[in-house]
Amino acid sequence: MALKDDLIGIVGKASVFDDEETLISYSRDQSFVNPRRPDLVVFAETVEQVQSVVRYANKTRTPV
Repeated sequence: MALKDDLIGIVGKASVFDDEETLISYSRDQSFVNPRRPDLVVFAETVEQVQSVVRYANKTRTPV
């Protein structure tokens, strides 16, 4: 999966998750919006990583 590999390149392998348990736990919040399972969960640790992830999402038109 190119998306996963690209994000690993930005934040590192330990910060990108695609296991079912994590995806389910991040598929909903307390709002009234219907739950939607994400493709990946990414934990950025620095401002630079957040900026890079958002730039990548804009470039590839990937929802955040």
